[in-house]
Amino acid sequence: EAETDEHKRIKENYTILYEKVIDHIGGYKKVSKEIESIQKDIESIQKDNNIDQKDGNEMIKEKKEMIKKIQTSDINKKKDLLLELEDDLKRMEVVEITIEDESSAYEVFERLNDYGLDLTQADLIKNHVLKNIEKKSDKIEYQNRWNKIGKRVGEKNLTSFIRYFWMSRNPFTQKNKLYKTINESKVDSKDFIDDLDSASKLYVNITDEDYEFKSLKTKIKNLPDQVNQLKNLAIKIGTTQIYTFFISLLSIIERKQLIHDPSEFLLLLENFLFQYFAIGSNPGNAVERKFSDISNKLEKSLTEKDIKAEQNKIFDEYKNEFKELYKEKVNKENFMESFKKLEYVEYRKGKKKYEINKYILVKYEYYLLKKKKKSIKEIALKVKNLNKEHLLPQKPDNWNLKPEDIKDYVHSLGNIFLIDISINNSLQNSNLKKKMEKLVESNLPSVKEIVKRYGEEKEFDWNEEEIYKRMDNIADAAWDHIWKIDTKKNNS
Repeated sequence: EAETDEHKRIKENYTILYEKVIDHIGGYKKVSKEIESIQKDIESIQKDNNIDQKDGNEMIKEKKEMIKKIQTSDINKKKDLLLELEDDLKRMEVVEITIEDESSAYEVFERLNDYGLDLTQADLIKNHVLKNIEKKSDKIEYQNRWNKIGKRVGEKNLTSFIRYFWMSRNPFTQKNKLYKTINESKVDSKDFIDDLDSASKLYVNITDEDYEFKSLKTKIKNLPDQVNQLKNLAIKIGTTQIYTFFISLLSIIERKQLIHDPSEFLLLLENFLFQYFAIGSNPGNAVERKFSDISNKLEKSLTEKDIKAEQNKIFDEYKNEFKELYKEKVNKENFMESFKKLEYVEYRKGKKKYEINKYILVKYEYYLLKKKKKSIKEIALKVKNLNKEHLLPQKPDNWNLKPEDIKDYVHSLGNIFLIDISINNSLQNSNLKKKMEKLVESNLPSVKEIVKRYGEEKEFDWNEEEIYKRMDNIADAAWDHIWKIDTKKNNS
């Protein structure tokens, strides 16, 4: 229940602000201070009454941003922005709802959603689980824990995270049906928030490309490396469907209950995700359902007498499941056509951009090492110390070429090499001879190959034909070796 006199103070502050706005006469700093005052009043009421601060603060932040624009704009723009702010303020209303008891408050909150208040699925789930905690001290404790979860994963990601967590232990659920499903499932509120809290700590590491899982509680050799590689690929190509499986897998590892070695399955997933999403751009619904299904079965396996045998059976089953989907959606012709169109510019998926070119080139370097039967440890590919470099530069003045001459192929992945940062900084737009004099310092296989050819072939020139030939070589290696998927069925 919010205090009436506090609401009056807010209304009075809005009135003062409104009068200053329509006056159109300076005082912008004072206006900004009034907004600060309004925000503090609202935060105070929200804190005293356990009201979610998100929506109210977002509204105030928008107005503060508008005030900043007003302060930095010219006189004509100031007037337009002030009139816009005036219109917004005319529509603002502070509504007071007095509730006699706490249980009624939760019911009113849910009904507000029915009447058009834009509540998220996470808002409704929070309301539902807290409503079912009877003891007041427990309710306060779990509300604080919920708020920490939201802060940890980010309020914008909260609904998605809850959905990934839910599907790791329950059947596939559409986002807009998440609250309804959880509401009807009769979960124990405390257990739900406890498990959500633990999963949120995994989730922030899963979604952080800079985080590395180094100390997983498992005796399975190289598993941390495979988990890191797979989750980093997922981030690079914007594939979130796998987060459900990651939450499940890492949770089981934390409980020391992963008995079967999933290495082959994880490698299959990496190759599958790359071909299916990064190159093929296929829909994710079917994949997301499979990740929910396997997660549910892995969770259930923990109750079986022979966990290892059950987990072995599950991983084999889903190797076949993903292979069948792969055969249905991916073929060599389409893969090669899409792969050869890859360019230096960032890969775009919807409105977001992702960086996969460096990932591809690193995998290609490893492939060349293996092909020459050299130990990968011989040349430590420290990815963070490598830059992408156009061998034929974007500004080809020193090559006796014009940008328009090379625009169709200069950005082809066939023209892009990984170069040590220390070497890369000295290359710039140098001609081929000067670049080769510097590139001789590199230990990367593809660079050494080009340098060797330059030294041995008198007529060697790096041109359109050579660029497309290298692109063909990378594409062939990608399909036949690097991301190859054996479509034969596994037998349990």
